[in-house]
Amino acid sequence: MLTLKCLIAPSNQHKDNDIQWEFSKDEKIFDSLPDGIDRNGASLHFSGVQKYHRGYYRCTLNDINFTVLLRVKGLFN
Repeated sequence: MLTLKCLIAPSNQHKDNDIQWEFSKDEKIFDSLPDGIDRNGASLHFSGVQKYHRGYYRCTLNDINFTVLLRVKGLFN
């Protein structure tokens, strides 16, 4: 199992602090997350990482974003 967690502190406790997650194969066009990923608040959980999961994962909150590259060289379960 693999977990990615977004650690951006909310700037305002009274505002909607919902973290948004997006995915991109090339870090240019971001879209919805691929299949096989469970989102739980600030975390993404991969029960079995596959080659189609490789790419860029971006979390955004309060106009701040953070992007991480997930590289997959083999198959994991």
